[in-house]
Amino acid sequence: MIFTRLFRRAPSWRHRDPRERLRALQSLADGDPALLELAGDSDPGVRRAALDRLHDPLRLLEHLHAEDDAVVREAATGRLRTLLAGHLAGGPAVTVRLAVLADPRLPPALLVHLAAEAAESALRLAALAGVLDQRQLAVIAVQDAVAEVRLAATERIHDPELLAGLARSFRARDKRLYRLVSERLETVRRRETERLRAAALLDELDALAARERLEAEDVVRAAALEREFGQLPAEADDPARRQAAQARLAPLLAAHQAHGVAVARCLRALDAITAGFAAHGDATACATALAGLEAEAPADPRIVVRMQALRERLAERGRDTAHAEARERWLNALETLASIDAATRPRLEAEWQALPAPADATLRRRQDERARARLAQLLAAQPAPAPTQSSAPKPAAPRRAPAEPDAQLLARLETLEAALEAGELHTAQPLYEQIQTEARGLRALDARLHAAAARLAELRDWARWGGRQAREQLCLAAEGLVPDAWAPAELARRVQQLRAQWKQLDGGELPATRGQWERFNSACERAYAPAQAAFAQAAAEREQHIGARRALIERLQQLDAGTDWSAPDWRTLDQAWRELQRGWREAGTVPRNAYRTLEQDWKAAAEAVGGRIEAERQRERARREALIVQLQSLADEDLRTAIAAARQAQADWSPTLQLRRDAEQALWLRFRAVCDAIFGRREQVRSAGQAQRQATLDAAAALCAELETLAATPLDADNAGAARAAAARIAEDWAGLGELPRAAQHAIEQRYAAALDAWHERLTGLERVQRRKAVHALAEKATLCARLERHVLDGPPATAGDPGADGADDEPAALREEWQRLARLPEPLERRIRSRLDAAQRALADPVEAHRLAMRMTEGASIRHRLCLELEILAGIEPPPEDAQELLEHRIARLSAALSGEAPPDADSVIHDWYCTPAAADPALDTRFATALVALGQA
Repeated sequence: MIFTRLFRRAPSWRHRDPRERLRALQSLADGDPALLELAGDSDPGVRRAALDRLHDPLRLLEHLHAEDDAVVREAATGRLRTLLAGHLAGGPAVTVRLAVLADPRLPPALLVHLAAEAAESALRLAALAGVLDQRQLAVIAVQDAVAEVRLAATERIHDPELLAGLARSFRARDKRLYRLVSERLETVRRRETERLRAAALLDELDALAARERLEAEDVVRAAALEREFGQLPAEADDPARRQAAQARLAPLLAAHQAHGVAVARCLRALDAITAGFAAHGDATACATALAGLEAEAPADPRIVVRMQALRERLAERGRDTAHAEARERWLNALETLASIDAATRPRLEAEWQALPAPADATLRRRQDERARARLAQLLAAQPAPAPTQSSAPKPAAPRRAPAEPDAQLLARLETLEAALEAGELHTAQPLYEQIQTEARGLRALDARLHAAAARLAELRDWARWGGRQAREQLCLAAEGLVPDAWAPAELARRVQQLRAQWKQLDGGELPATRGQWERFNSACERAYAPAQAAFAQAAAEREQHIGARRALIERLQQLDAGTDWSAPDWRTLDQAWRELQRGWREAGTVPRNAYRTLEQDWKAAAEAVGGRIEAERQRERARREALIVQLQSLADEDLRTAIAAARQAQADWSPTLQLRRDAEQALWLRFRAVCDAIFGRREQVRSAGQAQRQATLDAAAALCAELETLAATPLDADNAGAARAAAARIAEDWAGLGELPRAAQHAIEQRYAAALDAWHERLTGLERVQRRKAVHALAEKATLCARLERHVLDGPPATAGDPGADGADDEPAALREEWQRLARLPEPLERRIRSRLDAAQRALADPVEAHRLAMRMTEGASIRHRLCLELEILAGIEPPPEDAQELLEHRIARLSAALSGEAPPDADSVIHDWYCTPAAADPALDTRFATALVALGQA
């Protein structure tokens, strides 16, 4: 043995030379265990060749994970890619490949390849879960042939640029995905907007938290920021950053609150000081309280303003007190005078008026009244001078009374003076001449007339000077007109305005000199020349516009005459009509009188063409309105009918003539809303169907799991009934399942079939065991029956004195006891074997029955021979040659029975008939029967 092991030749795939191992590897069959050993070979070339022959993706993944050589890793990755993608004939089942996809060691690049290239859509769907490259997902969403895969890939895309590209791609290809992508794009954009808004709010919150102190508006803004943060969705917020900023902001808010409390307390104290000052007027006490409050007052603009205002009031009160005291001193000094003369009073009054008056109106009025009363009193106390001789009045010589002016003349004089005062030279000049004529000889008016004449002369001088200045300014303005700076019409208006102002000046008393006029006129003509040329050019263009408009009218008339209105090309007509309308609008201006005639001709031709086009447009509108009404009436009806009608309406929607842009858009939006409602119902039904199918899939998976658990549970006689009931219920529930998702239907059905096969195998094994036990029990009871039958046929029991006579009659009793100890068979079979036992027991006591038993046993021998032949046929055992004739007859009989519709006997019935048929012992036949039982697994 030892020498055999020492000199045994090792297989060539374990040769020391890698080249030999490589050559031996080529001869190995797929699935050979040696390939697994070679996959871990020390030589990279051997490992690569062995990995390229493996069919187990899990083993490949393990070797790929442990491999260090880049070339071998690349080869293993390619082999794994081919196996998992399902491109290899005879490769692993899809369930195995799906299980491998769940392994976290699978390279991401391989998942990307499988998501795009796997043969089964279920595998592509599973691989999509591991694809993170957004652009690769977009490629799969556009190129995959299965809608569910495109949908799954689209649902994993979040990049706005890619979503926008998918929307453009799906717009005309896949309305369902187009709506999904549009909604996702809108959601992504909204989330991005919310994220940017949250970032801006956080920046603002950080800026507030970074300040040294907060103002009132900062506190208001902080509260507003909290409200705005509450309105943001949770995914847009950054709770950690916001809480950090709030933590930094909290001390500032607390400090601001404490500052606000201190400010409020200080303002209340200021209110109390102000109220006390207003009530008592004690400036000293108020100043003392204010100084004490100022030492502890917080820094706040409101407090500063209030304190400054209170200080100003105190200062004003001090000034008023000083002014009042100064006036009192002056009044006291006035009280010391005894009298004053008339010349002194104006001086004293001027002194009094020069003194600053207090702000208190009552005090000021009282002091003024005292001053006036005292001055009047002092003036009255002045003694009158004594009359002298030289100062005695002389009698006046009689004179003629001067003439008095009448009331109208005085009224006109007052009007003249008012006009002179207002500087109205044009009004004052004629009035002065009229009054001067009427006031001759009225010396009472000489002074007023002289004053009026002087004022009138002054106004004339100013008017002459102003006229010269005004003309100079008009000349400068005319010379300063730049033709290029204004449009011709504006330039002409300015020149005309300057000439009107010059003419207005010429209407005055001082006309312009010839030199001034020539200067002004030349400047105006130079400035107006470009405008005049432009007006001439515009007149020529208006003539051209007249010709262009006439040509448009002729084209419109030709369009009307050359159109077959019974079958017109409405779109071509509408395009030509729009071009003519645009040409008419852009044809330029024409003279008013010519435009009236042209407009009449245009309207007449436009009525013929435009009226028909508009009538067709309205007919198209009514037709499409009818389509909308029809779809609205079908929106809640049968879904298939509504969808068919919507598709037909979409095909029929294209109008011969479109409405105005806004009306066309509004009509289209109404139509699209109705179509969206119908297709939305379909999507709802689909979604509900998908949800139902998903629920059905979940229920199917639960049934599979329950059946798998049932198949894995060992069965025995105690739990077999409950297991069968559970299996029947699972089968009934499975039969009652609804529609499954197409992508997962095959896999779940395979899983259920596998679980059902496992259950049937488990149940078959139990039934096989039970049948074997039943056969064993039946064989034991048949043995007891045979023993009793032999006891009957062997004759009466031995008499006394015979050897073995003791206990010979106890044989039946012992058989009965053994019978009771054996397990009870199923009821029908128990009755049959019991009837054999009863017949033997009856034969013990009755010779007739014993004779009958002997005859039955004789017949039973032939019956058992036939039953043994049938069991051998069922077990596939060739009977011995001596039974060839009987075998032929048996086959003919079975063929005849089959033709008549009779079912062939099964192994159980043959076995039961064998053991329930009494017959004499036949060791050879018993051996054949036992062999057949072993072949059937019943032994």
